[in-house]
Amino acid sequence: MILDDKYADYIKDLLNKASDYDAERKIFGSRNHQYKLNPIISEEQVKNFEKEHQIILPEEYRFFLTKIGNGGAGPDYGIFPLEDIMENEKYCMSKKAFIDVGLTDAMWDYAMGDEDRLFTWTGM
Repeated sequence: MILDDKYADYIKDLLNKASDYDAERKIFGSRNHQYKLNPIISEEQVKNFEKEHQIILPEEYRFFLTKIGNGGAGPDYGIFPLEDIMENEKYCMSKKAFIDVGLTDAMWDYAMGDEDRLFTWTGM
């Protein structure tokens, strides 16, 4: 996959088709996000976010933010805007990641088997 303007247009077209398909907004969360994307943000804004939080965002996510939209439509209630990620405590990136090189398949299966167990196990 080449991350270019043509691919961004393809993603936006798919979103428009999904919106047309779900015109009555029966798919979970669609009444919230309405299949609308937030305005894109600049590469400079992404770099500032990375610098402030001492992280490097994946290339695909950076592409999404700068070419498609800064959150909005997405699974469930939609994708958080970049600036809201750090403010939403439930999804706060400052929590310790539970995925590491020592994570076994059995540990993953255990964590994914039950949402309550996942949040207890990871300290979320």
